[in-house]
Amino acid sequence: MLGLAVVAQVGFSVTEQGIPALTGFIKTDLSVSAAVAGLIVACFPLGRIGGSYAAGIAADRFGERRVLLAGGIAGGALTVLAASAPVIALCGLFLLAGAASAAATPAGGRMVLAAFPPHRHGLALGARQTGIPLGGLVATAALPSIAHAAGWRWALVFAGLLTVAFVLPLLRVALEPAELAQGSGPSPRRDRDVRLITLWGSLVVVGQYSLLAFLALDVHEATGRSLASASLLVVVAQAAGIAGRLL
Repeated sequence: MLGLAVVAQVGFSVTEQGIPALTGFIKTDLSVSAAVAGLIVACFPLGRIGGSYAAGIAADRFGERRVLLAGGIAGGALTVLAASAPVIALCGLFLLAGAASAAATPAGGRMVLAAFPPHRHGLALGARQTGIPLGGLVATAALPSIAHAAGWRWALVFAGLLTVAFVLPLLRVALEPAELAQGSGPSPRRDRDVRLITLWGSLVVVGQYSLLAFLALDVHEATGRSLASASLLVVVAQAAGIAGRLL
């Protein structure tokens, strides 16, 4: 179960973290400012914000694996579709793809929690979360090179197809009736600790997405290195993220 959850998360993260890695290529190809390119890229996580709560409800109601499959296939397909879209449609498709990809966190986390005893939850979730920088490492190592050789739109196609491919192993696992049981208790929205953790997590992600979207672009503009070679610094950051999550 942990392996399936990690593999699925890698697939989701290839698009989630790969799209910011293409910021410099989008900026150059569309002849827009870094701010506008950042706004285009930000449509994907904005969609995730809108879809996260619904994804959590769906995971409780329909089961984690169903939600992961549906979210991965829909998110990957929408990313592939975005590759041929003009700018306005591109932003809309990024929003929808992000909303579909929101399934990764609540459904993937819930699947791991259900498979491990409480005294192993920290390590199990830490291992599962390595799928985020692993997917980001794949994306930042491969997508800028593809974008440099064939254009960022082909890099999007590659990312979307990988997302679909990495959630398909979930089809081999039988769905258990227990998956469909709904949770009980007070609404998380009324829990003060949940609200504070959400605020803290949002601040952490500000740094994460700033690094993903602008590190390679800044190095490219400051030193004249190609965007593909500048992206290797992001690969190093992703590798450190894998070790940090396990620790």
